[in-house]
Amino acid sequence: MTLFQDKYRIESARLPGWNYANDGSYFLTICTHNCECFLGEILNGNLVLSHYGEIVREELLRSFEMRHELKCVSCVIMPNHLHLIVNLNQLEPSKYKVPRISAMRPKSISSFVGGFKSSATSRINALRNSKGRQVWHPRFYDHLIRNNCEFELIYNYIAQNPAIWHKDRFNNKKDSNTDSSIYPDNLA
Repeated sequence: MTLFQDKYRIESARLPGWNYANDGSYFLTICTHNCECFLGEILNGNLVLSHYGEIVREELLRSFEMRHELKCVSCVIMPNHLHLIVNLNQLEPSKYKVPRISAMRPKSISSFVGGFKSSATSRINALRNSKGRQVWHPRFYDHLIRNNCEFELIYNYIAQNPAIWHKDRFNNKKDSNTDSSIYPDNLA
């Protein structure tokens, strides 16, 4: 039985029982609303950022400058999503208790993503004169990286992402005969 019985919201995609303010390495994927390709385009295997993509890059840099507990290990901005490996290292023990109902806690992965999305959305919508327009998919994908093998797999995937864009499952213009198994979904 689900908490809200599918009446008010969808169930969380977060790892049950895991406190996302805990130290660790996280693989994150943040998609644009409806996977719209407006952050840039791939030309000859390289990403060329649009003005909106430049805003995303600037806001990511700013987010990491503001949050000393976070370090960006790897990042790629794609036309309609971005991938990151983020290390969370709390400088002091957390004084926040894990609530029974999930909420964004300071110095957590959720608060980082929420703050980044909010600041990037404000700037993008100001540039395109569309206050209130949705920029991001409401949720994001996360994966707690559990070992060095997973880290290497994900790190290489991020580095190769622009070159394999034609196969990427987030590429809504790809050939339907391409292999989408390149995305590291089923990590053991």
